[in-house]
Amino acid sequence: METGIDAEMSEYSGDLGVLAGDTIRYLGVLDAQRSLYAAYAAQRGLIVFHLVRLVNQVTRYNVLGGGA
Repeated sequence: METGIDAEMSEYSGDLGVLAGDTIRYLGVLDAQRSLYAAYAAQRGLIVFHLVRLVNQVTRYNVLGGGA
């Protein structure tokens, strides 16, 4: 038969297991968010690259006397 202290310790140990499981799931969420942020950062970099290329084309066109 469990004493009151043993029952409390058993319940506490169970709570720690749940807490550890929640922590592991939360770390998985944080890892997924970090991966998603990296993917978005890569897309932004590609968009900026294309934007700079287009701006350079327009500048080159204007410098060579086009459009005016």
